[in-house]
Amino acid sequence: MNKFCFYSIFIGVMLLILSCKNSNQKQQGDQFQGIDSVAFPVGANCQNPGSYNYLIQMEEAKVAFLEDILDSTYAVKFTPLEVDDSRNLLGEISKLWDYSDSLIYIADLQIANKVYGFGRDGKMKFVVGEIGEGPGQYKQLWDVQYNQHLKRLELWDYPQHKMLYFDLAGKFISEQKINQEIVSFYPITKDWYIFHMEGRDHLGQKKPLLRYSDITGEKIMKEGAWEYGVVDAWPSKQEFSEYAGGVYFLRAMMDTIFWIGPVNRQICPDYVIDFGDKRIPEEAKKESDLMAAANLIQNNNSSFSTGNLVIGRTYLHFEWIANDIEDKYFHFVDRFQFQSYKIPAQQFSIFGIRIERVNFVSKHDFVGYSVGRNVDKSKLQIALENKHIHPDTKADLQKILDIQDPEMPFTVRFRLMHPETYK
Repeated sequence: MNKFCFYSIFIGVMLLILSCKNSNQKQQGDQFQGIDSVAFPVGANCQNPGSYNYLIQMEEAKVAFLEDILDSTYAVKFTPLEVDDSRNLLGEISKLWDYSDSLIYIADLQIANKVYGFGRDGKMKFVVGEIGEGPGQYKQLWDVQYNQHLKRLELWDYPQHKMLYFDLAGKFISEQKINQEIVSFYPITKDWYIFHMEGRDHLGQKKPLLRYSDITGEKIMKEGAWEYGVVDAWPSKQEFSEYAGGVYFLRAMMDTIFWIGPVNRQICPDYVIDFGDKRIPEEAKKESDLMAAANLIQNNNSSFSTGNLVIGRTYLHFEWIANDIEDKYFHFVDRFQFQSYKIPAQQFSIFGIRIERVNFVSKHDFVGYSVGRNVDKSKLQIALENKHIHPDTKADLQKILDIQDPEMPFTVRFRLMHPETYK
């Protein structure tokens, strides 16, 4: 489907609903605080929607293959995920947490509606909770987070408006009723959360997407990140990403990555993504009425959508779509040199293995996933015979070569070249 037609239809429907309701681094005056040599805003004016810190110019991005920017000195790690009960089959990996000192946690929010715990050998250990309406049960998982501060898993059941808490072994701890329209969330500290709030009940008037509050959503410290009128164009489950204590947010047809501070409770525009002639017009961003904003976006033929944000020390990553619904790219931005790399989805592969999604990053290491049907075994065999490929990588590639089930999932852990990696 042509992307313009896709957005025209979408915006038309949205307008109908609303009518029924009635230099790459931009210099600014804010002060900065250095964390790991990366500048973060701390000034009082960081909430100004016209200010930001870094500009990502998409038209200047280099088209690349993933193998061109891989760190060849680092072993790429492949881990097949083994499920021994057909009732617990994975449909897709919506979210993933792979801290090297713990289990691998996976959430399938689209198909299976389950959360899994896997050992580091890829064998499934347990399923977290179960579907139902009783204690420790949920109807539909809307979002899941690994709370690093309290060392627990937090599951948000939107239909029942309750948050369920489980320990890292999958044991039910407690649950809590939360009467808020929460789309997704992230624990910033032990006591404070950032919520992406559903805002479709405000009669077409623009409202902030983000709420900085306690777990109940009632003790509000800050609100921010205004929508432009088309935030649901391409919904993704990976809206928040954490690095060095700060949390980042990127949502659908938005051109701004927001930084949420853990100490000063700020919601700041940090990166602005410039899509060239597809960019959102400035008048639309300033427009308070969503219907008027949507009209401006449609008249400007703005057609892009972003999602699945992950931010590490050396690179940040997100996916984006432009021109056509199938025209998808995986984008990496060097956080020190501000060089951008865009990789077409069909070319996002390592050794003949096409990667479905990047779900997680731990400092320098990105973790994504793929399935058996994405493996080109002829190219994989060539890689096994290449004497320049890391021996540990070859050992894992042999495991992938042996996969017979086209739907068998496996994780892929890789690192990109960067001089800061070795400091």
